[in-house]
Amino acid sequence: MKNIFYKIIAISGILGLTSCQKDEPENINFDVRASKTEITAGDSITFQFQGDADIISFYSGEKGKEYRYRNRTVIEGSGLELTISTRVLNGSQENNLKLMYSKTFSGVYNKENIKEEEWIDLTSRFTLSTAPGNNQVAPGNTVSGPIDISDIVEKDKPIYFALRYESAAAASNALGGKTYRIPVFDLNDVSAEGTRSSLATIRNINFTSIPIINTADDVTNKFKIFSSGADYFLQYVPNVRSQAHLHWGVSPAFIPGSVSPDKGKPIKAYLDKMNPSFNHKFTTPGTYVVSFVAKNVNSSGTKEVVREVEITVN
Repeated sequence: MKNIFYKIIAISGILGLTSCQKDEPENINFDVRASKTEITAGDSITFQFQGDADIISFYSGEKGKEYRYRNRTVIEGSGLELTISTRVLNGSQENNLKLMYSKTFSGVYNKENIKEEEWIDLTSRFTLSTAPGNNQVAPGNTVSGPIDISDIVEKDKPIYFALRYESAAAASNALGGKTYRIPVFDLNDVSAEGTRSSLATIRNINFTSIPIINTADDVTNKFKIFSSGADYFLQYVPNVRSQAHLHWGVSPAFIPGSVSPDKGKPIKAYLDKMNPSFNHKFTTPGTYVVSFVAKNVNSSGTKEVVREVEITVN
């Protein structure tokens, strides 16, 4: 009786194993051949397919479409540059504005979470606007940059920037703090090849204004955007200049070098008929590694192969 029981168990195990094996996706029989491997920019290449697959994706090898970068979220070796422009108006006190950065700010935008010890002063790397004399207006904007600030970058760590405004109480408005305008705040990633990608401009950086010293006119004492015709700038105005002010404008977080993973182009979906070929036009000279990712899929899993062809575009 025991022997019969064990035989039943063994047969059930074999049947179960066979069933699992049948449920797995089929092995992929898929290959690619290019009609030519060297072309002139503007020409197309025909890629001939052999075999079959449930799903096929195409990576041309062009920028943003490289299979090797399908999981990349940070560009190694990239740098960071900042250009700012400032202009001062009225007031008589010096050095009211500082440019700061932090890699430890909590991201909570209120007075309690602005901790001076968490912020590092970058001001000395830039040239800020000065007026020709007390209580006067600078004749124009002072542009400073682009300045390389790559040394402050730490891989995968966010960076916050801040504009810190401080002025002391004064006997009169004319002796108080100055108004500052910031028409330019251009923050750029710089690739190892020297390509610049914008992370922020004054039009989209959206500094959050945070008062530290409360004064009677804090409703209007803010870092805020002014737009008039072609003029567009962030401004801080100490409306009652004779009062003391301490005010921060804090940026969102930035992760320098961050990038979206490269994506392939779907050229065959599960229910699509298998086409014998695929055409692609290359418009820019270079050497490209073209990748086709073929998959067989079902409810039990996925099997995948990658076929690659190197193309030279003259």
